[in-house]
Amino acid sequence: MADGSVTESDCQPALLNDEIVEREESVPAIPRSCVPLFDAMFFCYTPVNQFKVFYRTGNVAYCDELFKQFSTCLRSRLMSRKDAEELYRRRTKEREDARGPSVWTYKDQYLESLKTPLGDYDS
Repeated sequence: MADGSVTESDCQPALLNDEIVEREESVPAIPRSCVPLFDAMFFCYTPVNQFKVFYRTGNVAYCDELFKQFSTCLRSRLMSRKDAEELYRRRTKEREDARGPSVWTYKDQYLESLKTPLGDYDS
């Protein structure tokens, strides 16, 4: 390697395909501590945050998702590692299902509106 030559092992990807799939399907990381989640939840309920959100959006801050994350963390501390992983897997699936479709998803109904002419451009 000191002479500048490249070996075959240098050209190999860092992860094999089966390792990549394993990481994609793996359990979300279980936090080491619940303190950052508690801080985020508590800050959400503070008057400073509530006023800021109300000023920007006209609504009070909705902190239920942060409370769910914090309570999930606390519950995972009372479970075995396997049960905690299942809890986080289930929680991640619930969050993905609750999000719904992306706002950037193309809808077929707009295709029809693109086919109709907009009008006469000559006038």
